[in-house]
Amino acid sequence: MTLTISLGQDHPGRAGRAGRAGRAGRAALLSERSEPSFFGRDLRKGDEPMKQSDDNAALVHRIYEAFGKGDIPAVAGAMTSDIIWMEAEGNPYADLNPYEGPEKVISGLFTRLGGEWNAFSATPHTFIADGDKVVTLGRYTGTNLATGQPLDAQFAHVWTVRSGQVSGFQQYTDTAQQARVMGK
Repeated sequence: MTLTISLGQDHPGRAGRAGRAGRAGRAALLSERSEPSFFGRDLRKGDEPMKQSDDNAALVHRIYEAFGKGDIPAVAGAMTSDIIWMEAEGNPYADLNPYEGPEKVISGLFTRLGGEWNAFSATPHTFIADGDKVVTLGRYTGTNLATGQPLDAQFAHVWTVRSGQVSGFQQYTDTAQQARVMGK
């Protein structure tokens, strides 16, 4: 059973392109709604896999909200002590892969992001949950401080959830654009 949550349009000026109605069980048609909408929900009572997917998607949604507010302690608190965090191959920040444990994620990744970017954000627009996996689709934006160049790149994140906390993260993004923007 797969749960898809859509959070508004995928990119300014691109509303309506991200999905098509009639693809039951697949990506949902994106709407202009600011509140999450749930598609593909099995409304039968006792649907534990669906509840797990709901809970896991909600956890990941809260992580993005906390990151957006700069609440790094809340983000770290949502991680297991043995989280394995992987930046995409070719990403300049993949040099320290794998980031093992919340402290490594914060000191090795988040601190560098905060020091090298102005207004860096990871804005998800779609959440797809199935069992212990949550996939998010969205965009990175920000301006690199060293080059003054803007970043506007798609991403896909694969989150693994264990016992109500994130135990794994894998990033997919346009690493060539990111390296170019960073002057690397």
